[in-house]
Amino acid sequence: MTRSCGNRFWGNTAMGLLVASSLALGGCSNLQSDAASTDFGGSGNEVGSIHLALTSGTDVQISSATYALTGPAMYSRTGTVSSTGGVLSGLIGGIPAGTGYSVTLDGSATDGSVTCMGSAAFDIEAHATTSVVVPLVCREAINAGSASVTDTTNICPVVDGVAATPTAAASGGVVALTGTAHDKDNGPSPVAYQWTATAGTFDNAGTQNPNFTCPKTTTSTAVTVTVTVTDGVCTDSMDLTVTCG
Repeated sequence: MTRSCGNRFWGNTAMGLLVASSLALGGCSNLQSDAASTDFGGSGNEVGSIHLALTSGTDVQISSATYALTGPAMYSRTGTVSSTGGVLSGLIGGIPAGTGYSVTLDGSATDGSVTCMGSAAFDIEAHATTSVVVPLVCREAINAGSASVTDTTNICPVVDGVAATPTAAASGGVVALTGTAHDKDNGPSPVAYQWTATAGTFDNAGTQNPNFTCPKTTTSTAVTVTVTVTDGVCTDSMDLTVTCG
């Protein structure tokens, strides 16, 4: 029997899921669920429970989060956990013992500046306790506040703009391109740039400000130029149209 209301199941960046054959809700009354405790046709020994408890430990304060459980035999469950005293916690009971379950978590910062999502696979084993860690990836809303995030939580880079000088060139002409982007947490790797185009060539497609050479053509051709930025985990991109010929 395990009871861990309000305990920290994850550090700065992940939610811990405690799977147990029997848990009492007690003081953890923050869970809202469409079926808090249901025996799906089996005996009491064939079901388990998940206890959720979250303490962010970062400047990202999440007031509530939704969860979605899926599993074998078309099993599904959705609900919401809410924060009391800065801790998200609750109990999901009546989950049939089996393998191939997954949980998805979706929440946002109190001020709406950051949204976070993560998922992980787990199994329910009768008369046993399984610990599952769900890494969260957070995205910053454009022009909306900031957050200091550490460890495995990552804020994705954002492309701020892309420009071409000139925006039209003759067949085989050269256009100077410029891309700008920012990454709030500057990691896990420095922002890297990569350019692509529907036609034409670059002198160095992996730099922030490459030169683009228009394709040789006898007619006016619209070429879509795209810059993509990455921090090694997630990406963002923006398009620009250049007229050639």
